[in-house]
Amino acid sequence: MKSVDPRPSPSQETLLQALTPGQRGLLAAQAMAKTLEEEQKRWGLPLLTWKDGEVVELKS
Repeated sequence: MKSVDPRPSPSQETLLQALTPGQRGLLAAQAMAKTLEEEQKRWGLPLLTWKDGEVVELKS
C-alpha cells in the first residue's frame, strides 16, 4: 500500500483557508466516505447504511 502524506500542498492550503469550517468538515467527510468505500470493496465486504429507518446494503 502506498504512503500518503496527510498534509495539504501549498495550493490546497490556500483553498482550505478560503473555506468555512462547515465546508472543510463536509470535504473531510466526503474524503472519509470515499476511503471507506474503497476499503469495503478491497476486502469484499458489504457497505451498509441507514435508509428510511432500516439498515440497507449498498450494491457496488
